[in-house]
Amino acid sequence: MGVKRVMITQEKQYFERKIRDEENEYYRKRQQRDEIDQGKRHFIQMKVESKRMIENQQKQNYLVTMQDRNNKISKLNEKVDQLEEVEKLLVEKLGMTQMNQHQALANLHKVVQICNSGINLKSKPDLKNLNSNSSHFQHSFNTLQHEGRKPGLTQKLNVSSVRNIEGAAAGQ
Repeated sequence: MGVKRVMITQEKQYFERKIRDEENEYYRKRQQRDEIDQGKRHFIQMKVESKRMIENQQKQNYLVTMQDRNNKISKLNEKVDQLEEVEKLLVEKLGMTQMNQHQALANLHKVVQICNSGINLKSKPDLKNLNSNSSHFQHSFNTLQHEGRKPGLTQKLNVSSVRNIEGAAAGQ
């Protein structure tokens, strides 16, 4: 009976060890699955956070771009206002005096340089050079008024075209 008992005890120990091993394997696999699931959740969370950060960065870049654009537009609007103010002064001066075409183009070229240099024209500019004759500018002004268009330096103001006209006037 002793041998039978030893065999039963060994068989019992074998099954207990097998059950423990199976339970350990089950818990190990479950722990691995939980770690994988936790890794997936962490990855998804990181992906969402990274997407949110990218969207915020794109939004900030857009806002900075729009702010820069608005600053440039306001600077250009200031230049346009300055040009219109100078234009009014020129029209007033041209109404009082006359200048030849070459002098008028030279003065216009100076005005363009002043406006492009960023000098503030809120203070009255020196118009001493505008005391010659210019039937051409007066004629252009009258033609624009007759056609119903508002005369404006901003309509045709182009430094290269002024230089081309200046060169043609110098050649006359």
